[in-house]
Amino acid sequence: MARDNLHAWVCGEYVGRFERDFELDRPRFIYDENANRSLSIALPQNGNFDDTAPRHYLNGLLPDQPRARRQIQELTRAASHEAWELLTAIGGDLSGGVVLHADSQGISQETAFTSLALEDQVAARIADIKQTGEPFSTAEGSPLPRFSLAGAQAKFALSITDSGELFWSDSATPSTHIIKPESAAHSGLELVEAATLALARRVGIFAPAATQFSFLGETAFMIQRFDRAPSPGTETVARLHVEDMAQALGPQAADKYQVDAAEIVDLLRRHNGEDTEAYAFFAQYVFNTLIGNADAHAKNYSIMHQQGGNVTVSPLYDAIPIGFFPGYDQDLSMPVADENRAGAVRQEHWLVTAREIGLDADHVLAILRATAEGILEHLDATLGEVEHSRVTVERLDSLRRNAERQLRAQ
Repeated sequence: MARDNLHAWVCGEYVGRFERDFELDRPRFIYDENANRSLSIALPQNGNFDDTAPRHYLNGLLPDQPRARRQIQELTRAASHEAWELLTAIGGDLSGGVVLHADSQGISQETAFTSLALEDQVAARIADIKQTGEPFSTAEGSPLPRFSLAGAQAKFALSITDSGELFWSDSATPSTHIIKPESAAHSGLELVEAATLALARRVGIFAPAATQFSFLGETAFMIQRFDRAPSPGTETVARLHVEDMAQALGPQAADKYQVDAAEIVDLLRRHNGEDTEAYAFFAQYVFNTLIGNADAHAKNYSIMHQQGGNVTVSPLYDAIPIGFFPGYDQDLSMPVADENRAGAVRQEHWLVTAREIGLDADHVLAILRATAEGILEHLDATLGEVEHSRVTVERLDSLRRNAERQLRAQ
């Protein structure tokens, strides 16, 4: 039976290939005999994974929205908008240090910094996203996409050199920044998200540098990628192996809202043998809950693979107070002891969750108090400084009440 392949590299190291029979849309993943690392926790090197796991992994590398996938198909003339065809066309620069290529020698045949991104092109891409919501440009002369970013919001990747030159990313040119323009329906999001990450950093939760940046007058939220690191002696950065919790746990992308905190803590324990990273995750979980980030689902928490098979919790990202956008569902994606409204979560709910998961109650309460006190101390100097109609006294007071509630024993 005829087959095609998608070869996979992680942080520049070849790890194996996805293999698919032409007649069957059921990809397999086969590790190279010399592979030194796993592609995903959900795809262990011992081969002990479900036959649906490779398909779920590939789907998790692409944008959520069907229209974005159809746009990739149209631009690249891929055979369909299914994950295999789209990633064959654009798998050069993916999340978490991964590169996919149909040719086993393909990555070694490409040269870095060959696709200069002119500032007017970047500005035009931002304007186009704000107008149409489509992440890829259809303008004549625009480069074909060689990257993919998962998620619902339209965004794109850039490689920005130390000298400030802009390049479109590909397999040889790792992107360094993600650009997310706000739509008209989400006005204020760029400022709010940057300020929320600044609040997290002041609270003591590691979060990447982010800002509202302007390209020839077109603004966008710009965040530095945390799955990249300096690469001494080269002009490029090195890719780091990162995967979100949905990828690591293995469900299909549509089930990202079904993952709970206990599953994440269990995964972190299995790959570390202690609870240090479980508490690091819990700090992010608490922060997201107190700010009312109702959309903090499994793809908005990630792990970073370390040598020896251990993992650490990634920096915080996609942290947005959804209460500032009242048109959206305010139920928490990850409830606390079955309480799914941020404004109703109290100390007792965290203690129940700690007991169910097996975490030390005093340690959880210490995280809760430190996070709540940090939010109260730094809210005015971060979100309170945002000059936009989204940020009202009432909405800021709601976040204060959420924090104050955690400091009162029931």
